[in-house]
Amino acid sequence: MSGEVVPTNDTIVEPSQGWKVSSVHRGSPAEAAGVERGWQLISISGAIPTANQLNLARAGSHPHLSFADEDGRIWKWRGKLFPFGVIVSPPIDSAFRRDVHSGVPDRQLLVNRFANGDLAVFADLVNEFRQGLSGRPGFLSRLGFSRASRAEIVPTSDDYELLGFLGLGYAAAGRFNEALEACNAATEARDRVGQPSYSGNTYAVYHVTALMVAEAQGRSEDAAAHIVEAMDLKPEHPFLRDTYRRIIGKEPPPVEQFPSGTRFRIDYKLPNYDPVRELPSHGYDVGLKSTLAAMDADQLLIIFAMGGYRSNYYANLDIERLALAHRSCLGRIADVHVITSSTYALDAEHRRRAEGLAQTLGLRLTVLWDEDDSVMSKLNYHMSPARFCLDNDGTILSTATFEEERGLWEAIHLLDRRLQSSGER
Repeated sequence: MSGEVVPTNDTIVEPSQGWKVSSVHRGSPAEAAGVERGWQLISISGAIPTANQLNLARAGSHPHLSFADEDGRIWKWRGKLFPFGVIVSPPIDSAFRRDVHSGVPDRQLLVNRFANGDLAVFADLVNEFRQGLSGRPGFLSRLGFSRASRAEIVPTSDDYELLGFLGLGYAAAGRFNEALEACNAATEARDRVGQPSYSGNTYAVYHVTALMVAEAQGRSEDAAAHIVEAMDLKPEHPFLRDTYRRIIGKEPPPVEQFPSGTRFRIDYKLPNYDPVRELPSHGYDVGLKSTLAAMDADQLLIIFAMGGYRSNYYANLDIERLALAHRSCLGRIADVHVITSSTYALDAEHRRRAEGLAQTLGLRLTVLWDEDDSVMSKLNYHMSPARFCLDNDGTILSTATFEEERGLWEAIHLLDRRLQSSGER
């Protein structure tokens, strides 16, 4: 075992400002140690958790962590590394509100709240979203002498993502006219900054806002069309799947185009060449079949099919977390194939930081040059990256993301269960 939680004789006396344990992945060190969903991470090195402390704890050794269970009993973590596989969510507290007010919120946290259907948070943060978008209530409207102008309801901004969150907040608060104004402003902002396409999360937020408005106005066909569009973009979101069942009246389509338990249907042999010349490469062809043949039965191959990106925000987040988490399952990841047809990166500095961390911590990254984009086109994915965890037979164990570790531990759990049933482990 890589660590354990040990009960103490202490209990929480006052309400905690801890981070809630929102999930514990099967097959992970956190699950093996006994950490449970619904607990709270109440301290890191004796202090109330912060995002920075959490990142340092993940990256360091022998972290000093305290958890509280649902009865208020305190448990201490004992382990060389962070209990990877535990996912914690910060409270929407005054510090978070200040970040939103300043226009620099933890956007991934907001996306996660959206994915789980916690829309009341967005309604509660409407004023902070407006402030973060530089909107200020006019003097006369504050005194009640005039109606708010459009600029006060939906501030002029190029931040289409934050405008989308504002629209969702208005819709969740039942302010549907304002929600439509914010949706339109987000679309206009996207056009102004010349972003012809943007993340599936942002589009999904737009479609959910639009379906909420359509439902309120009795336009059931429009609501159904919007949930279908949202599900096409983010089929794994629990909230969207539940909403699809409610509106469409049947089970949503499968999450995966390449389902777990099936063989990866595409073969490739591509040169190990990094178009930005930042990761080691020898120029010779690397084949899928030869890579799998060299793997042990308990190892994984991870594939990032990037298409027209050399890197992007979501791939960088995945690589950062993989680099940290793989230390708690050393030897299990045989290689990470990053398949790209481009030098394009949304944030080159972020890419260097993520890939530099991987190199420092010994996570192998092999960039494969797919000049004619043949792999991505055969996958028929419209989102980048497409992610796959394969065993040494080429069977898909997971297509989930790694930023919250689900893809890694899901794959390891399935592989270990299979090996145990066959007597190989």
